[in-house]
Order: sequence, then structure tokens, then C-alpha cells
Amino acid sequence: MSSYLTLIKRCVSEAEKTDYIMPIWLPFLPAILAVVAAFLLMYGIITASALRGHGMGVAAIAGSVFLLIYGASVAVGIYVLYKFIARRNDHFKRTHKLYDAIVNLLKEKEGKSAEIIEMESIVYDMRSEETEKSAVLWVILTVLVGIVWFYVAHFLNKDFRKHELRERRLIGLINDVLKKHGAPGIIRFDEIIPDRSTILYLVLTVITLGLFALYWIYTLTKDPNEHFKQHKIVESQLLSYLETISVST
Repeated sequence: MSSYLTLIKRCVSEAEKTDYIMPIWLPFLPAILAVVAAFLLMYGIITASALRGHGMGVAAIAGSVFLLIYGASVAVGIYVLYKFIARRNDHFKRTHKLYDAIVNLLKEKEGKSAEIIEMESIVYDMRSEETEKSAVLWVILTVLVGIVWFYVAHFLNKDFRKHELRERRLIGLINDVLKKHGAPGIIRFDEIIPDRSTILYLVLTVITLGLFALYWIYTLTKDPNEHFKQHKIVESQLLSYLETISVST
């Protein structure tokens, strides 16, 4: 068995760790907890006021519960932002290794053809432009300067979009080479992630007094999730076809 095929299998198996499919509800949990905390605090204050001189204990309990729930809200929000960035980094790093191994495996069969040269160029662009962004650094910056969140949302949307477009072209070239060597079918890689306008989303967020940001958060969760789900299908087919042509060598 080719060492490249072994590496491809390893990269495919690593998807369980790198391609984290986030529950759609999770990014909204911080807002829900914050609302619950505020409601309980207001209820405690109103109750304490009604009790007048006997309400200090109620107020203290309400304040403690508020801090506990609000603290949980902040912690979950930090975790979600960290995972948004970390799964981007992990997925890109894994697919760079995967495609590099695929190109080298096909080069063993195909030689330095036009398709191979273009594939090598695409993988080079991926490695050069899809570099790691420190999840810890961007979380800290967002905590310190809240407006940084919008830039994080921007690069998450745009990076996944560019990544997917490169992959579509790459898969098309891989299909061309596989067909020449007797692969039993065509691998379909759909364009799932839309081209989302950061400027438009910012304007809509301002106009709606922040409500549109909820949809923006939804896209940051959904788009990579759908991308990862498609990857699982595509990689399974890729591995099957690559094994087929390797056996026929």
C-alpha cells in the first residue's frame, strides 16, 4: 500500500476530531442565560423592595444567582467563540495535509500532468493563505474590545467561503484524473457556503439594534457545519476511488 494512501486514511479518520459540528442552539445559550439572569435579578430587587426592611436577604440571594448565571453566560460565550476559530484552524490544517497526500498519490500514477500542476498550485495557495489564526488571542481581544467580534465574524465567513471555492476546483481536477484511471464514479462537491457581505450584515445589525446579529451567529454555526457534513461524504468517496485505482496499479 502506498504511504500516501495510508496518510490519506489517517487524515480522513482525523475528521472526527477536527470537524466539530456545533449544535445550532449552543451559540445562543449565552444570550438566553443573560436574559434569565437579568430577569431573576429584577425579580429579586422588586421582591426585596416589597419586603422593605426584611428584603436584604432576598436581594443578596438574587445578586448571587445573577452573578452565577451571568458568569456562566460569559464562560459559554467565550467557549463558543474559541470553538468557532479553533475548528476553522483544525479543519484547514487537516485538509491541507489531506489534499497534499492526494496530489502526491495521483502524481505517482499521472506524472507531472497539467491537472497535477494546477492541483499543486491550489494546495500551495491553501497553505499560504489559509494560515492559523490564534483562537486564544482573538478571544482575548474580543473580551477586551467587544467590537473585535465583528472582524472575527468577517474572517470566519470569508475564510470558509474561499476555502470551499478552492476545494470545488480541486475536486474537479481530482475527478478528471480519477476518470482517466478507471474510477467508478464522479465525486460531487457542492457550493454550500454563500458569499456573505460583512458590510451589509453590519448595517443590518445596526438598523435592527443588534437583532440581526443573531442571524449572523446562526450563519457562523450553520455554514461550517454543512461544509463538514459534505466533507464526510466526499472524503468517503475519495478514499474509495483512490483505493480502487491503487489496487489497479
